[in-house]
Amino acid sequence: MRANKFSIYNNTFECTPDSYWQWYQQGNALRDMGKHWEALDSYNKALEYQPSDYWAWYQRGQVFDTLGCYAEAIACFENALKTRPGDYWCWYQKACVMQQQGCYSEAIACFDKALEIKPADYWAWYRRAETLKKCDRYEEAADNYRQALKSRNNRDYWALYRLGQTLYESGSYQEAQQCLEQAIVLKPGDAECWHLLGKLLDLLGESHEALACYDRSLEINPHNALCWYDRGITLVDLENYPAAAESYEHSISLNPDNYWAWYQLASVLKDMACYEDALSIYNKAISLQPDWHQWPELKSLACWVWEERGEVLEQLGRWEEAQLSFAQALEIQEAD
Repeated sequence: MRANKFSIYNNTFECTPDSYWQWYQQGNALRDMGKHWEALDSYNKALEYQPSDYWAWYQRGQVFDTLGCYAEAIACFENALKTRPGDYWCWYQKACVMQQQGCYSEAIACFDKALEIKPADYWAWYRRAETLKKCDRYEEAADNYRQALKSRNNRDYWALYRLGQTLYESGSYQEAQQCLEQAIVLKPGDAECWHLLGKLLDLLGESHEALACYDRSLEINPHNALCWYDRGITLVDLENYPAAAESYEHSISLNPDNYWAWYQLASVLKDMACYEDALSIYNKAISLQPDWHQWPELKSLACWVWEERGEVLEQLGRWEEAQLSFAQALEIQEAD
């Protein structure tokens, strides 16, 4: 189809384009064929004929965006806006590129301009909400997702899911639960939504319901290491240690570098009095554990691993090794 389209343009030109319109159309054809740099050359030629043309600047900006040349894309959109300052799409596209560049304040300002023109536009509200989340402005982001939902009669899966996620991250658990349950009605086969709902229910103390959500998520996507891990935590809360150990083993098989999963598996084996196996897993966790000197938030984990390892060694009657393990835990705890 694209090759035929370009052939039509070539047949129409029959020779090198010699007008704005021909260069512009050739640029569009080349862009549709994925020949982005050649398309830029054609748009440049079109702009030699009409330097203030909106469409050539806009399409040139789109091509630069596709190529990841964001500064150039922004400059093109700004030139297009000089001609059409009231154009929604140009403000929206500029905002999206600003967001990709990490220029969040500028992106929000551009989304505001787009929304002045189309106040009920779904995508501008949705992308503005995403940008606000990157700034940790969760309450405002939630309001923006609600505005996006209004434009789709409160029946859009992605806005409901992202609103639920935002409310979950900001601690508004009851409303988050409602949003996620509504999202699942619209898209019951989405593994991530079931997973997040499970985490939320676990936080609310509804362990059995959380477990059911994890199971549903893993039916859809059995390769989610984090879901297997979270399922293990819930099973520990339910004191179903054999099933928890199995869940952690699944998680480790999918992500063997997760030291948290190794630690949790060791703790479960310890609680099950499987001391030799637990010791082996604690040793593995220690071999994987990042340097807590560089990651102070891991200091507590390092203490737990060495201390619990010492307790296991005591159960095995290996007293001297146990004392060395306790000493290592104490050294970490007292270190600056």
